[in-house]
Amino acid sequence: SGYSPRGVPDWTYHPLFKPLLFRLAPEPARALTLRLLALQASTAAGRRLFRAFCPRPPVVDHAVTVFGLRFPGPVGLGPGIDTRAEALSVLQHLGFGYLSLGPAGAEPRRRRFATDPLRFPAQQALVSTPLAASPAARELDRRIARTPDLAVPVALALSGEGLDEALRAAKEAAYITLPSSVVEQGPTRLTELRTLTRKPLLLRLSPGD
Repeated sequence: SGYSPRGVPDWTYHPLFKPLLFRLAPEPARALTLRLLALQASTAAGRRLFRAFCPRPPVVDHAVTVFGLRFPGPVGLGPGIDTRAEALSVLQHLGFGYLSLGPAGAEPRRRRFATDPLRFPAQQALVSTPLAASPAARELDRRIARTPDLAVPVALALSGEGLDEALRAAKEAAYITLPSSVVEQGPTRLTELRTLTRKPLLLRLSPGD
């Protein structure tokens, strides 16, 4: 049978939190949501309470093992959501088989309103950019190491300048994803990056690539 994680009960989100969050611009709404999740993730009691209201974890039959890593399920959280690695220990209980951080580069990126995500209500979608604000890759990696009770693989999505430095800093991430633009940097670029880490490396490809 196909994989279909059950959603978290929406008796609070749809009638209460969604109307409030949609009064905010996308980036402040995302940041507020993650701050609240981070607050709950900061204590063992908060993490247990969050897990009690979450869907059951994926069944064993849905586990996937690829490039030497075991994923509890095939559906995960992509980059651009928990950009600061604030709430990994609770987000993992939403039925995800993996979590992705970033996109991040060798240096932190300050927030600029021109690169904030955009909301398209009719499509129920957000559009983000790899130039959005984020900590440096080394800081995200430290936060992965400090995350308690982490039970799913965590990926680090790299982008921007200084990929070599960012790649060397990714010690705790289970695997690393690279922008498709690296293939435009010459036939040896991927080989050069491969020599900098023993972590699995994946290319992020858009539908048009």
